Amino acid sequence: MKGKIINPPRKWGGKMLQSNVLANHDTTRHYVPETRCYSWKNVKEMIEQYASLYLKPQIGWQGRGILRIDRTPSNYILRTLDQTFHCCDLPELKKTLRLQMNDQSYIIQQGIESLTKDGRPFDLRIHTVRLKQRWIFAGIVGKIAPQEYIVTNRHRGGKATPMGALLNTHLGYDSKEREEVFNRIRDFAIATSTVMGRTYTRPRTFGIDAGIDAKRNIWFYEVNSIPGIGVFRTSSDKKMYRRVLRLHHRAKNMKAK
Repeated sequence: MKGKIINPPRKWGGKMLQSNVLANHDTTRHYVPETRCYSWKNVKEMIEQYASLYLKPQIGWQGRGILRIDRTPSNYILRTLDQTFHCCDLPELKKTLRLQMNDQSYIIQQGIESLTKDGRPFDLRIHTVRLKQRWIFAGIVGKIAPQEYIVTNRHRGGKATPMGALLNTHLGYDSKEREEVFNRIRDFAIATSTVMGRTYTRPRTFGIDAGIDAKRNIWFYEVNSIPGIGVFRTSSDKKMYRRVLRLHHRAKNMKAK
């Protein structure tokens, strides 16, 4: 269910606030997966509605602390970055989940199946910059994880992949489909940056993480207000890296002035 937000956060800057800001704006709400603040009641309700859920720390980076729950006909599977737990029922899932969360503040997010043709998880990192109060699409790169991984972060084994190769080789899009999807991603990135920029007024750059499901819907994951560009440097698309680097420094220099 896109754009449904429950229990907005009290703290500034957490993932829940990001989802809430975007879900309450006409131009971006349809990109936002259902997102709630963590409670066991919300976990139970959402795992009945969706086959999978992601639980993410409100404040976190590089995939640390992320958990995934999958509902199967016979049990529940809870996965961390390096462990898998098979829980026979909800009480066991609740107990195991609490042990993994370490009393951190979490959000629950509708699971999005963003997979390549061979079943590998992937997502997109989109870099935007603000120049003279206008948000510019600077660059994009795909990140593909090994099978069974729950995050695509390059520090956790994800591989940077040029967008053309992702859409063509790994997703099987033809040239017309690639152009159509790319244009929609660019529109999504500018709309997201514009809306977020009204709440986060100081950043000159955003790193937006997003996914594409099997129906080619674009989904928002989160925004980084101090994004690195290392993932672009490790991609084989050096032209894209140079563009991102140039616009990133230009935006930062304008801020310094």
